[in-house]
Amino acid sequence: MDKNKNLRRKNMINILSQSEEFIIIGLTGRNGAGCSEASKIFDCTYKELELPVINPGTKGFSDNSERERRILQRFASTHWLKFDVIKSKSIISTFLLKDFDSFIKFLYNDQNTATKNDIVKEWKEKCDNEILSFFEVDENENMSLALNNALDNIQITESDKAIFKNLSKICSKKETSMERVLQECANACNTLGKYYENVNKTDFSDLPAKYITNIEFLLTKLSKFSKEIIIRNNDSDSLFKVLNDLNTSLENCPLDNKTSEEQDEIKKRFERFVFVHDLMPELGELVYKKVIDSGISYTKLFQKFGNSIRCFGEIKYNNELNTESFDKADIFSIPKKIVQFIKTLRHPFSEYCRPVRIVVDSIKSVFEAAYLRQRYSSFYLFAISADEDVRKNRLLNEQNKKLSMQDVMFTDWNEYSSEGYKIYKKQKESKNTNANSDEFLFYKSVIEQEDNLIYDPVRKYAYDNKLHQFYLQDVAASIENADVFISNNSTHNTLKNMDLRWEIVRNISLIMFPGLVTPTPIERCMQIAFTAKCNSGCLSRQVGAVVTDKNYNILSIGWNDVPCGDISCSSKNVIDLCKLEDQQAYSRYELENSEFRSIIKNINYQSADIRNLLRGLPFRYCFKDLHTINQPSNPMRSRAMHAEEKAFSACGNKCEGGYLFTTSSPCEMCSKNAKNHKISRIYYIELYPGISESQYSCSGDTNNIAQHILFTGAIGRAYTQMYTPILPQKDILDLLGIYDEVFNQ
Repeated sequence: MDKNKNLRRKNMINILSQSEEFIIIGLTGRNGAGCSEASKIFDCTYKELELPVINPGTKGFSDNSERERRILQRFASTHWLKFDVIKSKSIISTFLLKDFDSFIKFLYNDQNTATKNDIVKEWKEKCDNEILSFFEVDENENMSLALNNALDNIQITESDKAIFKNLSKICSKKETSMERVLQECANACNTLGKYYENVNKTDFSDLPAKYITNIEFLLTKLSKFSKEIIIRNNDSDSLFKVLNDLNTSLENCPLDNKTSEEQDEIKKRFERFVFVHDLMPELGELVYKKVIDSGISYTKLFQKFGNSIRCFGEIKYNNELNTESFDKADIFSIPKKIVQFIKTLRHPFSEYCRPVRIVVDSIKSVFEAAYLRQRYSSFYLFAISADEDVRKNRLLNEQNKKLSMQDVMFTDWNEYSSEGYKIYKKQKESKNTNANSDEFLFYKSVIEQEDNLIYDPVRKYAYDNKLHQFYLQDVAASIENADVFISNNSTHNTLKNMDLRWEIVRNISLIMFPGLVTPTPIERCMQIAFTAKCNSGCLSRQVGAVVTDKNYNILSIGWNDVPCGDISCSSKNVIDLCKLEDQQAYSRYELENSEFRSIIKNINYQSADIRNLLRGLPFRYCFKDLHTINQPSNPMRSRAMHAEEKAFSACGNKCEGGYLFTTSSPCEMCSKNAKNHKISRIYYIELYPGISESQYSCSGDTNNIAQHILFTGAIGRAYTQMYTPILPQKDILDLLGIYDEVFNQ
């Protein structure tokens, strides 16, 4: 009987551990929202999180949120592991490596390698003497003790322990070659691989995080030590050649599990791991420092580099666009490099996989997120957001950046490709421009080469040819397609941002153990609004809305679409309109108005080219766009009612003092509608441009001013995955043997 109990427990632990072994988080958000701050939290051990202990005290918990936090604290203390952080500066720096001399000449406009020598000198000065003496048992007793404790805590065999002791002796000899040291470190690293397999055994399964942390401690020390050896044993020219060779090896290696176990293969795997885990993050930081020291805007420069990579698959330093280079264009160049990093961190051993938790800081293109999501079911995109006033104040107060409000505005337009495109197009077509306006100055910065270093020809080309969504950053679309939304409105620069820490811990705990806690009322209502938007037949954007009372009881739902009885735009077809077929689907105006029909007659719907371009898709059209093809756009020509408008029409006067949930913050018209229904709170995911909050919500009777609140929580597939238990909770406890132990069954 005992044997069967242990077998049930072992199988249940194995099932539960699957969601813990491979977690990939992408961070996205506007500049200043807090992605970098979030990545630092992911990079913490549980002890470093410094979460306050949650106890009920003599009076008990004040509300259910405190009970939830104690549940999260108990779980995270046993299962939380620090994440490997893949930073965008590390990814872009791998593209710089392909011709680092050109980067130095571009940055400093010199023809010598003095700056490269400075970088290597600075790198060597940063070498940690404690790490270098880590294996010198006699000289560093504390480090030796930490090493032995880690080895004991994973119950390493005597034969495997001898590998580490031998490594200690080899590394302490000054005459030992770099190749020999790296080979021995690789052997020691490879030895650790099989100990990850023990984590789900009964002896270790009660404290999996503690067990893995000891292995990670040894692996990290081996990697850092090897990084120091590589840096110290190379001058500037050979070091960058070594780095580029490792980068090439990374690109050419499939990195699956079934490879040779020969010594050179073990060493290559380990060197690639050191490259990704330690060398590239440090090179990225040094490049960042050199750019800042040179007085160049790092944000603008790396935006330019990122655009070049998406456009050409490589970094081009000159400002001349060679159209032949577009044949090599690959908008997935950046996520492909991220995948190479992920695989390398996953497979440092010749036989075993390393359980990894990785955070990518940060993702600026929705296509990059889509690429990773299609390859990894364990990928979640976290959008870090902040109220506009909070975000802009952070940027303006960053002393090392010294940004003006105009700098912040230009950065925002660069990050929001569609917004930048609208401004560029408007100014390009305008005949009466204000030479001192921010919009004109932005347009001027796009077209003129006042600063050859940060001038970006790809941006101008993308705007001119409507390719901005492919080649430029599009943070708005990335946020809109996120799985988890976290509001980060902390204004305490010196204090730890505990709210952000708790939100990260909460979501990661739910990924590891779905159903650990239940959704918040805010998540529940927003999930329904998110689902409702799928009903929309609008061709431009889908929006969902939910109206509740003050107790979060749902009164009505809505989505943007045509009024009841009319035909959605998604069901209309230009070919039918041209041929006057399915006439009930079209208005009298569309069928009879002479000016509109003249536009329709110019459409060559029978062309073979049209059929080929459609690839079987319906030839849908937006009436507003088609109607205004020869005149200024008029939003009043839209056929659709807004999601909030539909929701309010269905709830009558029952929502006074209640809440509005909408996937996009309300426009001016819907803000007035919300005010008329005396809504007290408006929760939203995406910020819709305009003055709806400042003008229409914040006016009149102070008792009837709706509070606008950025949504925090999981949505869409993440909501379903994170709140649906693998098995019923009672069955999980039973299979783990809890009831047997307590009730002696």
